[in-house]
Amino acid sequence: MQVNDVDEILYLGKRAELNALYDDFVKQYGPIHKRTNIHLLDNDPRLAMLDSLENYDAKSKCASKTQIFSERTIQPKREIKAVESLEDAVRVSLDTYAYLNLEYMSSLLSVTEESVREELLDKKIAFIQPESGKLLMADEYLSGDIYEKIEIAERYGFDNNIEALKSVLPEPLSAEDIHVQLGAQWVPIEYIREFSSHIFKESGYDYSRMRIDYDEYSAKYFTTQPSRWNINSEVTLNWGVQKSDNVDFWKSQPDYNGYDIFTDIINSRMPEIRNYWQEEDDDGKIHRKSEINPERTAQARQLAEDLEQEFEDWIYQDYERKKDLVEIYNHRFNNIRNRVYNGSFISFPEMAPSYNLEPYQKNAIARIMDTNTNTLLWQQVGAGKTFEMVASGMEMKRLGLRNKILYVVPNHIVSQWANDFLRLYPNANVLVATKKDMSKQRRMAFTTKIATGNYDAIIMAHSSFKMISIGTDLQIELMRKQMDEMNAAIEQLDNSYNENQTKIVKQLERTKKSIEMQIQRLADSRRDENVVPFENLGIDYMFVDEAHEFKNLFSYTAMRNIAGVPQQNSAKAMDMYMKCKIIEDNGGGICFATGTPVTNTMAELYTMQRYLQENDLRKQNIRCFDAWAKTFGKVTNSFEISVDGSGFVNRSRFCKFFNMEELMNHFRQVAEIQTAGMLRKALEESVLGRVKAVPPKHIGGKPTVIAIEPSDVLENYISEIVERTENIHNGNVDPHIDNMLKITSDSKKASIDMRLIDPNYPDEENGKLWTIAKQVYQIYKDYDNDKATQLIFCDSSTPHKNEMEDDGEGSYVFSNVYDDLKIKFVELGIPENEIAFIHDYDTELKKQNLFEKMNKGEMRVLIGSTPKLGAGTNIQERMIAIHHVDVPWRASDIEQQNGRAFRQGNMYNEIYEFRYVTKKSFDAYSWQMVETKSSYVTQLLEGTGDTREFEEDTQNSFSYAEVKAIASGNPIIKEKFEVDNEVKRLETMRRSWQKKKLQAQDDVALLPNRIETEKKYRTILAEECEYFKDEIEANNLRDMEHFTFYDVKGNEYHDLKEAWDAIQECTKGYKLSDYKENKFVGRFMKADVLIGLGLAGEGIVIKLKTPLRTINVDSVNPVGRVNFNRMYKRINDIRYSLNKTIETIQNYEGNLKIAKEMVNKPFELQDELTSARNRQKEINKILDTSGNENSKVVVEDDLEEERNESCMEL
Repeated sequence: MQVNDVDEILYLGKRAELNALYDDFVKQYGPIHKRTNIHLLDNDPRLAMLDSLENYDAKSKCASKTQIFSERTIQPKREIKAVESLEDAVRVSLDTYAYLNLEYMSSLLSVTEESVREELLDKKIAFIQPESGKLLMADEYLSGDIYEKIEIAERYGFDNNIEALKSVLPEPLSAEDIHVQLGAQWVPIEYIREFSSHIFKESGYDYSRMRIDYDEYSAKYFTTQPSRWNINSEVTLNWGVQKSDNVDFWKSQPDYNGYDIFTDIINSRMPEIRNYWQEEDDDGKIHRKSEINPERTAQARQLAEDLEQEFEDWIYQDYERKKDLVEIYNHRFNNIRNRVYNGSFISFPEMAPSYNLEPYQKNAIARIMDTNTNTLLWQQVGAGKTFEMVASGMEMKRLGLRNKILYVVPNHIVSQWANDFLRLYPNANVLVATKKDMSKQRRMAFTTKIATGNYDAIIMAHSSFKMISIGTDLQIELMRKQMDEMNAAIEQLDNSYNENQTKIVKQLERTKKSIEMQIQRLADSRRDENVVPFENLGIDYMFVDEAHEFKNLFSYTAMRNIAGVPQQNSAKAMDMYMKCKIIEDNGGGICFATGTPVTNTMAELYTMQRYLQENDLRKQNIRCFDAWAKTFGKVTNSFEISVDGSGFVNRSRFCKFFNMEELMNHFRQVAEIQTAGMLRKALEESVLGRVKAVPPKHIGGKPTVIAIEPSDVLENYISEIVERTENIHNGNVDPHIDNMLKITSDSKKASIDMRLIDPNYPDEENGKLWTIAKQVYQIYKDYDNDKATQLIFCDSSTPHKNEMEDDGEGSYVFSNVYDDLKIKFVELGIPENEIAFIHDYDTELKKQNLFEKMNKGEMRVLIGSTPKLGAGTNIQERMIAIHHVDVPWRASDIEQQNGRAFRQGNMYNEIYEFRYVTKKSFDAYSWQMVETKSSYVTQLLEGTGDTREFEEDTQNSFSYAEVKAIASGNPIIKEKFEVDNEVKRLETMRRSWQKKKLQAQDDVALLPNRIETEKKYRTILAEECEYFKDEIEANNLRDMEHFTFYDVKGNEYHDLKEAWDAIQECTKGYKLSDYKENKFVGRFMKADVLIGLGLAGEGIVIKLKTPLRTINVDSVNPVGRVNFNRMYKRINDIRYSLNKTIETIQNYEGNLKIAKEMVNKPFELQDELTSARNRQKEINKILDTSGNENSKVVVEDDLEEERNESCMEL
């Protein structure tokens, strides 16, 4: 009734009737939410709509009427019949039809369609899409892959489009901006082969080269090494791994040369060398066994790092190669202009008029409505993701963009989602899947309802979603398509006859066999389904709330056992992935929503891209994680303390990232990002005037740091820490007994309270825990009238469920931070019943009751840990202060903690964040580490600052140098480490610049002569090509009729054996000394055939004399055919030599141009280096003057590096 513009009196009468009906129902049966009523109505699909009629308080069991009983919740749609401007017509057309409807726009403006079209094009409001002839809005057309669109526009001759597209082309990157890795799939394979020849000093003959091929289907390189006697010594001596002396003689140590290392690198494998042997079991069976050889593995990994560094130094040395790579990278990765979505035109005619959306929410909705892309709502808590998903789904349904929309939400908020949906859209036809609906007995009926019904929205829990299986027939069909692709690849490869192609075919055949077995298993296990298969439900759009729950998606990778590489494999993630692909393959779309798509490593971005951008990844030729990783990341190796502290291990981590701006630019094609800072700015600029809409700020503009003086006990303990660190550093202690992990743990505990080290230490009155307790109590008193609440985070301790032990004198023995703080709070005057531990609330119902008490001010102080106070903890309404007892390692944990209070709905505009720092402890340094991490991630997401490269700090322990610096308590020591590292970094960069400058000076001096020499050689080769042109075509050694040789007497031969016999007859009786001068023995292909001494060590060789020069062919072979083959090939190769010479000249000229620029290029960071060196001298002088022995830290740090190096050699 509200949708239609009915008479107001009639509407008011019906509303009064609704009130009366509801009042009678409640009087007789109680609220709709009463358990017996819900049970009776459980099977009714309209239950969610009935639920939305009440605001229900579960604790008091009281219900109140919602807005529909007192006001209009839907405004009738009023048709717009005329507008005054073209811009208005555009907005109305987009809102009504979701595209530029020229017929409709012309009627609004009372002009012809042609005039509307011309004005749209003239004002560049729209552009014609060349392929289809459709009119597209400028923000849509001038976005996406701009290079591709320019090519299309040029092909169709759309000059206006070309000009507009070129004006928005991303600024091209130069070589200095682009990091290239050995094995990156975007690098042409010929450059990989060239580098192999360069680094291993391979000759020009194919038989002495490693053959390298790439299979796009498996995203894998295949290599074939030359035979052992043709391998260059460079491969084995300089780049090979020597065998260990300390391995039992009966264990074999396979060869591992430079080619093996090269192959591992290009295939993203960490080198691992094993020893092998055979053992006989009790049944007499022989088994092959192996073990890692740590010494050889460490050598191999160091050589791999060296080889990768050589590649980075080599790859841009050649001008033409550099130019080609820069062009490829720009066209493939720096090709995107992201669309700026504007949702201001959307009127939301079916939305309840009491709700208004922020501009950033409307823009997000416009993005979701774009049928050409998927969406990730990467937004902070409080941004309004739920309403964005609800509104965009309803708009797509209204405009006919989508027909059947599914919402997959966390289990515990299904009913909340349904209620929120109907409050925003009271007239929506919503189907909600209850637990009973998804029971085995009712699942078929419910899925049939989905398949046959016409609903505005279908809402179900994560767990329910998993119960709707994919049909067996479809699974088999998908696998058969995969096999068809492999058969096509095999058919293409079968036409080649090299060894690598054979390997690729075998690999594909193995994969095919595996898929055939899976198909057979599926067919054999076919059973009657108790649901309509997912693919038959007709879902064409799916929203997934809290999508990070599905991030453990399996990825094919050769990078095994490497920290930072996503390797989890959850069934629910694979189920989600397959269903996403089904929807996409049928023309549908996906929207994921989460505030934390990345929690542990930036590599998790790849998982999100697989879900939402897989087609774009394929366009970039990224078909697996390894291809992605080779473009945007790198594995680093370092020796770290083992997990059990028993020694050092060589740890590989995928933690270094580069080319990040291009990665994020591509990712932003789907990602709608709202960081905390961006959200605050948007809400502060809001004109909607909503109450408590803006998250509170910090009192004082920043966190309040409370510094705590260390006690004598703590200072003495820190001295012990330093001594323990020295002993560990010098190898004077068994790592099982003490190690840096234990040092780190003990140091963090000591900074909280020394009783965490030993409960017999005294309770320091001025220590951290008493300081926190007094601060909490002071805030408690100051804000008592408001019943303000406070939250305390502590991840370094847990409460005891049993009562604390009495020491017999009326006091309690210290056991943990939680209980100790509670005792202190009570002693100061906070009632015990107003203090809670989150650990005591172990069910959802208990938690909700606790959260209600916090929001009402009945519970005033809550102590908990980061994991237990995570998503769904809504306790911000009266939150005045957050207290951090300790410092977590991850920046995301701090965001999580602060997100409990700094969010919308807090009654305070400003609140406290207290950070407690014990001086001369690890607190201050830990906070700095966390803030540095947080700052980088924020810059990356917001697109601010220089974020081309960064390295994740994934270690959870302090280094030796850090312990020394922190323990000193002298801030100048910390600065010294920072300045020393900066000087070291800048000096390394200067050495690299100096090396390039010196090389450039040599090139400027030598290249002109080389160019001139090559040009002369080019002239000779060009003339020889012309001279031998007819002979090359006439003499085909495979066809004896075309073979001709003339001996010294001019006799003509057409038989190879007879011709060689004539040569031997001519040289009969000659001694070695007789060949000091070349002997003429005949004529072949217009060249005189000579035999004479070659260069030192070559012995007697065959030579060919042309009108321009004498060419050494090869040593004389006893087989005549071999000698004539070599002569023919030498002449036939003149054309190839000419082409290579032309290429060499071009490279020399390009390199000379670069060298001239480099010679005059100053070291751009010289001022920074000079400043850093000066500060380094000042600090050293200060430390020398003060007599501080800790100035020796640098020497110790160097010693540590030497020790690590020695560990690598052991």
